[in-house]
Amino acid sequence: MYLEIQTYKSKKLIFLRKSIRDKQSGKIKKVTIANLTYEPVDQVAAIANALDKKKQQQVDLDNLEQGKSIGFSLIIHFLMNLLGITKAISKSFEAKIALMLIAARIVLQSSRLQALYWSKSIDHILDIIGFTKEEKEKLNDKTVYKGLDYLYKNQQTIEDTLY
Repeated sequence: MYLEIQTYKSKKLIFLRKSIRDKQSGKIKKVTIANLTYEPVDQVAAIANALDKKKQQQVDLDNLEQGKSIGFSLIIHFLMNLLGITKAISKSFEAKIALMLIAARIVLQSSRLQALYWSKSIDHILDIIGFTKEEKEKLNDKTVYKGLDYLYKNQQTIEDTLY
């Protein structure tokens, strides 16, 4: 990939392009990936720096460590926000449990107790949903079912809000 700058009627056009070889003719063709003409200058400069092989630094693979694994939970929470599920369910303690159970159902597809253990130990969904420290301490095998009770009692309201 490379940046190509063209001038057309005294206007500077910036394109992000790559070269590919046409299988039939054997000729090299340009393929435009993005038109960066109207993007902010600092973003175009960052792309140019990223594409500059002379400026790229080597990564020391020996000293890498695994950070917090929250990517999948962030995606699930983002989708729940996008679909309006978090807004429809509310922000009470029982509602947060319900959101945790929904996320666990997507990831694990197992029992409620397994969802509780997953949310407390492996993933950081409780932090993403917004559980306070006190709420995390209250969360146990008996309080997990409060989330199900909340969903049952408020099912019609939640469905109407989502509709």
